[in-house]
Amino acid sequence: MQTMTKTLFKKATFALSVFALLFSAPLQARPNTDAVAQLKSLQSQLIQLKERNKNRPPLAYQVFCRKHARECRGGGSSSVRYNKKLIATLYETNRAVNRKIRYRNDRGETWSINTPFGDCEDYALTKRSELIRKGVPASSLRMAVVKTRSGIGHAVLVVRTNRGDLVLDNRRSSIRTRSKTGYKYLKMATANPKKWVSLLLK
Repeated sequence: MQTMTKTLFKKATFALSVFALLFSAPLQARPNTDAVAQLKSLQSQLIQLKERNKNRPPLAYQVFCRKHARECRGGGSSSVRYNKKLIATLYETNRAVNRKIRYRNDRGETWSINTPFGDCEDYALTKRSELIRKGVPASSLRMAVVKTRSGIGHAVLVVRTNRGDLVLDNRRSSIRTRSKTGYKYLKMATANPKKWVSLLLK
């Protein structure tokens, strides 16, 4: 099913590119009515595909947001400008929180913030809160659920910049681009932290 969905997504995206190209041509070179109808059908399928890409946030995250509504608000730009000041702030925050929280596996799946003991999602939520306090736009800071190369569920904080996504991770002190983490990204918050999307198509 996933393979079929990816194929449909690629076909629809390609068709829309062709559609735009055709309609940029002179009037005498415009496509016939049947071709337009087919392309519009593919456009509709692509829109539906994007709608199906919506995903519910993890249940534990929903509970967290009910308890800590201020920590689950967006605001500001949906991406932040990549520069030396931002990178320094990300490194400092990542290292500080990784040192402050002592790792403890949370079998009860309770997501917390600013806790002395916790696991991956607690690190990520605390980093998000700290970065907002330091002036990074809330809407550019996205919680994400991933799988490691060994198939273990994990959570990280993704920072969306104008040069691509950067990842803060309790497993390492370095900051990596999303494509260099080696993780399989399952779903991630949008600019609105209460709305998540599936990343299986990306």
